[in-house]
Amino acid sequence: METLANTSDADYEKAWLQAMVDGHAHALSMLDARLIPAATDEPVRNFLNNTRDHMAMHLERGRALLESSGKR
Repeated sequence: METLANTSDADYEKAWLQAMVDGHAHALSMLDARLIPAATDEPVRNFLNNTRDHMAMHLERGRALLESSGKR
């Protein structure tokens, strides 16, 4: 948040998109490495797997937006 607050208007979109991509990548890593493997309850495991699917979709969309923002 502090980095974004200190970003110029011209660079804000790219910085925000990069922060979202980084955050989603970190969340996926945590889901894959720790949360899903540790889930012993089936409903919790299902919830985490569904969350992972949505997180991965958001990450791909974010990466596509970030790539297209660099072409403008």
